[in-house]
Amino acid sequence: MPPDWWRGTTPQRLPSYGGTPVGGEIREFDAARFPVNNTSLLRSLYFQEARASGIEIELDEVSLTVCWSKFERCTFRQRSGRLNAYGFAPQGSFGNRPSIYLDCIFAGVRFKTLGRFVTGAARFVRCRFERCHFHGHFSRGADYIECTFTGRIDGCVWFGTVPPGDTEAGRRNVITGNDFTGAVLGPNIGWRDGFDFSAQRWPVGYQRVYPPRCAYRIPRSYARKQPTSRPDLYEFTLGSGAARNDLLSSRSPRR
Repeated sequence: MPPDWWRGTTPQRLPSYGGTPVGGEIREFDAARFPVNNTSLLRSLYFQEARASGIEIELDEVSLTVCWSKFERCTFRQRSGRLNAYGFAPQGSFGNRPSIYLDCIFAGVRFKTLGRFVTGAARFVRCRFERCHFHGHFSRGADYIECTFTGRIDGCVWFGTVPPGDTEAGRRNVITGNDFTGAVLGPNIGWRDGFDFSAQRWPVGYQRVYPPRCAYRIPRSYARKQPTSRPDLYEFTLGSGAARNDLLSSRSPRR
């Protein structure tokens, strides 16, 4: 029986985009097994139905693709986000297709929707996110279960339900038991669409603040897609500049 983290999908071969899929049992990581893309000069790490345990992967100078794979007690480390000679930054997805990470460490990873690493359709269980960068990160369809976060978190959005426009739109993400007590949470974080705030652990004094109903306006184009949307579904930790940085609309409602 397929595991639940496959989300009802069936493994199939995807376009390689210059990479050669590596699958099966992986006990040692050898970067030489993965080719360097001639266009980007990034090493194409492509995992398809892989089962990796206890390996450490350096994410500098790589392009990551992960599909229907399982990683257990692995470490993903990024030391630099600099562009290479061809102008490409380390980038990719931890969940191009459903994948799971158990008791893994993510150290210094640059999570950002455009041009860096994204979480995609991954499930993270008891993982540690240490001093990762989240500015520009949109966690749309990932699951987080009993994970620990340390370091600064700001300029990002976390969805409790997969938003409209995505393949799994309407799916309830599993986000519970996560520990943010060791994180420094900035003023511009969006906990959106049913993110279960009460099911996580937060720094002392940290609380979710709902903007007034009149403070934000849902664009008409969005309202047509989701007629039942209400402004109070968009939850922000408010601070200086939070209203200016609202990712839906910074304009005041019409009087």
